[in-house]
Amino acid sequence: MEEAFALQRFLHEEASMLDAHEWRLWLQAVIDEDIVYQMVVRPELSKGDDEGDCVWVYDDNYAALDLRIRQFETGLQKMLDPFPRTARSITNIEAFRDAEDTYFHLYSYGFLLRFRREYEVEQIFFKRRDLIKRYGETDFKIKRRNVEIPRRVFVGKNLLVMV
Repeated sequence: MEEAFALQRFLHEEASMLDAHEWRLWLQAVIDEDIVYQMVVRPELSKGDDEGDCVWVYDDNYAALDLRIRQFETGLQKMLDPFPRTARSITNIEAFRDAEDTYFHLYSYGFLLRFRREYEVEQIFFKRRDLIKRYGETDFKIKRRNVEIPRRVFVGKNLLVMV
């Protein structure tokens, strides 16, 4: 039970870092250097549709995430001027330990509110599948993250956001 609480706390601390725009800290403290970070928008499927149909938004490694963050830090990204205020909620967290006791498989749902200017409000619902590596007793890093946005069409202005 203590492990489950520690993993839940890890995910909530990560959400707090991202809401505070502490992207560099997030990359260094939370992300493993061998990360595979993927995000897809998956449309509704009818019977007989191919489950593989999706639009890839991110398929990044550590270097690509670092590049994205450097772009955010320049201040030249127009969609981040002014910085949007965000609030994340991570819920329905399920954790399963692997046989070697080194990795945890985490499944969770999330909801992101993004506010930019007075009139721009976006809501993004997402599902996540994470592979979390344990370092020592209480230290964790994300080794793999698969994010799915289950929408037929993404109606927001952009997906310049880490979830």
